[in-house]
Amino acid sequence: MLIIQSNHRDQLHALSINRESSRSISNKRHGEKSQLRPSDRRGIAAVELAICAPVLILLSVALIELGSLIFVKQSLAIAAYEGAHHGVQPAATATEAIAAAQEILDQRRIQGAQISVIPGDLPRIPAGDLFTVRVTAPSNSNSIAIFRLFTATQLEAEAVVMKETEPQ
Repeated sequence: MLIIQSNHRDQLHALSINRESSRSISNKRHGEKSQLRPSDRRGIAAVELAICAPVLILLSVALIELGSLIFVKQSLAIAAYEGAHHGVQPAATATEAIAAAQEILDQRRIQGAQISVIPGDLPRIPAGDLFTVRVTAPSNSNSIAIFRLFTATQLEAEAVVMKETEPQ
Protein backbone atom coordinates (compact mmCIF):
# COMPACT_ATOMS: atom_id res chain seq x y z
CA MET A 1 0.00 0.00 0.00
CA LEU A 2 2.84 2.39 0.63
CA ILE A 3 4.04 1.93 -2.90
CA ILE A 4 0.65 2.83 -4.29
CA GLN A 5 0.46 5.94 -2.15
CA SER A 6 3.92 6.96 -3.24
CA ASN A 7 2.99 6.54 -6.90
CA HIS A 8 -0.23 8.34 -6.25
CA ARG A 9 1.64 11.30 -4.71
CA ASP A 10 4.05 11.41 -7.63
CA GLN A 11 1.15 11.50 -10.06
CA LEU A 12 -0.56 14.29 -8.13
CA HIS A 13 2.69 16.25 -8.04
CA ALA A 14 3.12 15.77 -11.82
CA LEU A 15 -0.48 16.96 -12.41
CA SER A 16 0.05 20.11 -10.37
CA ILE A 17 3.25 20.90 -12.32
CA ASN A 18 1.43 20.44 -15.66
CA ARG A 19 -1.39 22.75 -14.59
CA GLU A 20 1.02 25.49 -13.55
CA SER A 21 3.01 25.29 -16.77
CA SER A 22 -0.15 25.39 -18.93
CA ARG A 23 -1.36 28.58 -17.24
CA SER A 24 1.82 30.55 -17.76
CA ILE A 25 3.26 31.72 -21.02
CA SER A 26 6.75 30.30 -21.17
CA ASN A 27 9.88 31.86 -22.51
CA LYS A 28 10.71 30.29 -25.87
CA ARG A 29 14.38 31.28 -25.61
CA HIS A 30 14.90 28.67 -22.95
CA GLY A 31 13.27 25.90 -24.98
CA GLU A 32 10.03 25.71 -23.01
CA LYS A 33 6.75 25.15 -24.82
CA SER A 34 4.24 27.99 -25.02
CA GLN A 35 0.74 26.96 -24.06
CA LEU A 36 -2.12 29.46 -24.01
CA ARG A 37 -5.57 28.94 -22.67
CA PRO A 38 -8.35 29.10 -25.28
CA SER A 39 -9.61 32.38 -23.80
CA ASP A 40 -6.13 33.90 -24.22
CA ARG A 41 -6.03 32.81 -27.87
CA ARG A 42 -9.44 34.38 -28.53
CA GLY A 43 -8.24 37.62 -26.97
CA ILE A 44 -5.16 37.71 -29.16
CA ALA A 45 -7.26 37.02 -32.26
CA ALA A 46 -9.62 39.86 -31.33
CA VAL A 47 -6.72 42.30 -30.97
CA GLU A 48 -5.22 41.21 -34.29
CA LEU A 49 -8.59 41.66 -35.98
CA ALA A 50 -9.05 45.10 -34.43
CA ILE A 51 -5.68 46.19 -35.79
CA CYS A 52 -5.87 44.59 -39.24
CA ALA A 53 -9.55 45.00 -40.17
CA PRO A 54 -9.57 48.80 -40.69
CA VAL A 55 -6.44 48.59 -42.83
CA LEU A 56 -7.90 45.79 -44.96
CA ILE A 57 -11.22 47.60 -45.35
CA LEU A 58 -9.50 50.84 -46.40
CA LEU A 59 -7.32 48.94 -48.87
CA SER A 60 -10.37 47.19 -50.34
CA VAL A 61 -12.29 50.46 -50.74
CA ALA A 62 -9.26 52.13 -52.35
CA LEU A 63 -8.88 49.27 -54.84
CA ILE A 64 -12.56 49.39 -55.77
CA GLU A 65 -12.34 53.16 -56.23
CA LEU A 66 -9.19 52.84 -58.35
CA GLY A 67 -10.88 50.23 -60.52
CA SER A 68 -13.83 52.57 -60.96
CA LEU A 69 -11.58 55.42 -62.07
CA ILE A 70 -9.81 53.16 -64.55
CA PHE A 71 -13.23 52.24 -65.96
CA VAL A 72 -14.11 55.95 -66.32
CA LYS A 73 -10.77 56.72 -68.00
CA GLN A 74 -11.23 53.88 -70.48
CA SER A 75 -14.80 55.00 -71.16
CA LEU A 76 -13.54 58.50 -71.96
CA ALA A 77 -10.94 57.08 -74.36
CA ILE A 78 -13.57 54.96 -76.13
CA ALA A 79 -15.94 57.93 -76.38
CA ALA A 80 -13.17 60.13 -77.85
CA TYR A 81 -12.32 57.42 -80.38
CA GLU A 82 -15.97 56.95 -81.39
CA GLY A 83 -16.43 60.70 -81.75
CA ALA A 84 -13.29 60.92 -83.91
CA HIS A 85 -14.43 57.89 -85.94
CA HIS A 86 -17.67 59.67 -86.83
CA GLY A 87 -15.82 62.94 -87.45
CA VAL A 88 -13.37 61.61 -90.07
CA GLN A 89 -16.12 61.18 -92.65
CA PRO A 90 -15.82 63.88 -95.33
CA ALA A 91 -19.27 65.43 -94.68
CA ALA A 92 -19.31 64.92 -90.90
CA THR A 93 -19.96 67.78 -88.50
CA ALA A 94 -18.69 68.43 -84.99
CA THR A 95 -22.25 67.94 -83.71
CA GLU A 96 -22.32 64.38 -85.09
CA ALA A 97 -18.94 63.59 -83.54
CA ILE A 98 -20.07 64.97 -80.16
CA ALA A 99 -23.35 63.01 -80.36
CA ALA A 100 -21.46 59.76 -81.04
CA ALA A 101 -19.15 60.36 -78.07
CA GLN A 102 -22.06 61.33 -75.81
CA GLU A 103 -23.89 58.12 -76.70
CA ILE A 104 -20.95 56.06 -75.40
CA LEU A 105 -20.78 58.15 -72.21
CA ASP A 106 -24.52 57.72 -71.63
CA GLN A 107 -24.31 53.94 -72.09
CA ARG A 108 -21.53 53.77 -69.49
CA ARG A 109 -23.25 56.22 -67.11
CA ILE A 110 -20.41 58.75 -67.08
CA GLN A 111 -21.64 61.98 -65.49
CA GLY A 112 -20.49 65.56 -65.98
CA ALA A 113 -18.47 64.88 -69.11
CA GLN A 114 -17.54 67.59 -71.59
CA ILE A 115 -16.78 66.85 -75.21
CA SER A 116 -14.93 69.22 -77.54
CA VAL A 117 -13.87 68.96 -81.17
CA ILE A 118 -10.83 71.04 -82.19
CA PRO A 119 -11.16 72.72 -84.64
CA GLY A 120 -14.92 72.94 -84.33
CA ASP A 121 -15.81 73.34 -88.01
CA LEU A 122 -15.15 69.84 -89.36
CA PRO A 123 -16.67 70.24 -92.84
CA ARG A 124 -14.16 73.02 -93.62
CA ILE A 125 -11.11 71.02 -92.61
CA PRO A 126 -9.20 69.93 -95.73
CA ALA A 127 -8.68 66.22 -96.27
CA GLY A 128 -5.46 65.06 -94.66
CA ASP A 129 -5.52 67.61 -91.82
CA LEU A 130 -5.66 66.51 -88.21
CA PHE A 131 -8.43 67.22 -85.72
CA THR A 132 -8.90 66.31 -82.07
CA VAL A 133 -11.84 65.01 -80.06
CA ARG A 134 -11.25 65.64 -76.33
CA VAL A 135 -13.47 64.20 -73.60
CA THR A 136 -13.09 65.22 -69.94
CA ALA A 137 -15.01 64.22 -66.79
CA PRO A 138 -14.58 64.96 -63.09
CA SER A 139 -13.64 62.00 -60.93
CA ASN A 140 -15.77 63.05 -57.95
CA SER A 141 -19.08 62.83 -59.82
CA ASN A 142 -18.15 59.39 -61.20
CA SER A 143 -16.90 57.87 -57.96
CA ILE A 144 -18.67 54.85 -56.47
CA ALA A 145 -17.07 54.93 -53.02
CA ILE A 146 -18.61 56.79 -50.11
CA PHE A 147 -15.30 58.26 -49.00
CA ARG A 148 -14.35 59.87 -52.35
CA LEU A 149 -10.66 59.05 -52.13
CA PHE A 150 -9.65 60.62 -55.46
CA THR A 151 -11.54 63.93 -55.44
CA ALA A 152 -10.74 67.01 -57.50
CA THR A 153 -9.19 64.96 -60.29
CA GLN A 154 -10.15 65.76 -63.86
CA LEU A 155 -9.93 62.70 -66.11
CA GLU A 156 -9.23 63.33 -69.78
CA ALA A 157 -8.87 61.39 -73.01
CA GLU A 158 -8.42 62.52 -76.57
CA ALA A 159 -8.22 61.08 -80.02
CA VAL A 160 -6.31 62.83 -82.83
CA VAL A 161 -7.26 61.66 -86.32
CA MET A 162 -6.85 62.74 -89.92
CA LYS A 163 -9.79 63.94 -91.99
CA GLU A 164 -10.59 61.52 -94.83
CA THR A 165 -10.75 62.41 -98.48
CA GLU A 166 -13.91 62.17 -100.54
CA PRO A 167 -14.36 58.76 -102.20
CA GLN A 168 -13.89 58.90 -105.95
